Amino acid sequence: MNNILNQVLVTSLVVICLAIITVLIYYLFNKRFYDKQRKHFEELHLNLKVNDQVEFSNGLIGTIVKVGSEYCDIKVKSGAVMTVSRFAISRFVEGDL
Repeated sequence: MNNILNQVLVTSLVVICLAIITVLIYYLFNKRFYDKQRKHFEELHLNLKVNDQVEFSNGLIGTIVKVGSEYCDIKVKSGAVMTVSRFAISRFVEGDL
């Protein structure tokens, strides 16, 4: 009886250790990905300037007309100028619109 309890205890400890190791590996891989992503967006939002062509996460593309501390004015193809959060910009667009 005592031998069976020891085996159950050892098996439980091994399963718990494997679960902890799996969670740690998952955390480390995700942390590295999110750190890269955060750095990309920090650089993007710090380097915004007038006449940059940008794209938003929803696919909207336009040209920056004015850059403020929190908002940017974006001119779209139709000629309309929209005020949007500068943090909504997801990437720079290369080439002409």
